[in-house]
Amino acid sequence: MNNTLKKEFKDHYDIANVTVNVRHLRSTDNNDVYLVGFEEGIKSVLRISTGLSDQDALFELDAIDYFIKKGIRTPGYIKTKDNKGYFRTSGDKIAILFNFQEGKNPTFDEIKNTNLAEQAGEFLAKMHKQMPPFKTEYFKKRDITSEIKSLLLKSDYIEKNFIDGLEFISQVRFGLDFINEELNDITEILLQNDYRPQNLMIVQGKIRAIIDFDWCCMGPAIWELSLAVLEWSYPDGKSELNLDIAGQFLQGYNRIARSGHTLESLNRWIKVVALDGACTYVLGLIAKKKTGEVRSYMYSKYKYFNNIGKS
Repeated sequence: MNNTLKKEFKDHYDIANVTVNVRHLRSTDNNDVYLVGFEEGIKSVLRISTGLSDQDALFELDAIDYFIKKGIRTPGYIKTKDNKGYFRTSGDKIAILFNFQEGKNPTFDEIKNTNLAEQAGEFLAKMHKQMPPFKTEYFKKRDITSEIKSLLLKSDYIEKNFIDGLEFISQVRFGLDFINEELNDITEILLQNDYRPQNLMIVQGKIRAIIDFDWCCMGPAIWELSLAVLEWSYPDGKSELNLDIAGQFLQGYNRIARSGHTLESLNRWIKVVALDGACTYVLGLIAKKKTGEVRSYMYSKYKYFNNIGKS
């Protein structure tokens, strides 16, 4: 793979006489990520994506340009010899080369013992202040309801093959109805849509930049705020919400956004974003021909907040 990538680099970038080293960093269901080293210590990051269309890629690149122009710190992308923001690999996948971003992702202990959650809330509120509004000529097929709608297309299969499938599908339908009703009265903005600690880079205790825009789409700010509060204060593997972290995050967000969001006011939105994450997990199970029970971290979080809402 590395030799193939090196050749494709020389085909698409003006580096014919430059030594290139490629090291695999991580893989997900949708992406393979590589660290690319050039001469003189210059580094970049290559992301190769499965199932991404040209329109999706161009939308993402426009989103990155928009945030950079607004002063939001995020690594830009490197254009090819043909002045394009991406190229297609020999395997017909979308490849984007990003500038390398120094820093590290914060651990949960660091978040608990510092003001990083408050900083993260402030940073997100600044991203949500989008004037002028984001505009692009490209269409992004993914939006905040895409995973939910994809799952509901498989509702008969899930109800028959998952022990708790009937209950899960009922909850997902309720969630989609809630979203559709709320969107009638809410302005949509550009969302990074994956605002987790793993996607913020920290240098000396300060948030330096945000990375990973492949899930970006249009949607209401309250969707992304709810997802962010959930991801920062209730990470996978934990049995309950950390109220202190959630409070710090909302304090930072509300101060910049001049809003008054609370966990109580966000409860229904948090449940919906948790269900959305559970839908992604279940779709992955189906793709792997696995059945049984809906046992995802996000579904557990949905149940946690659902119980809070009833108390």
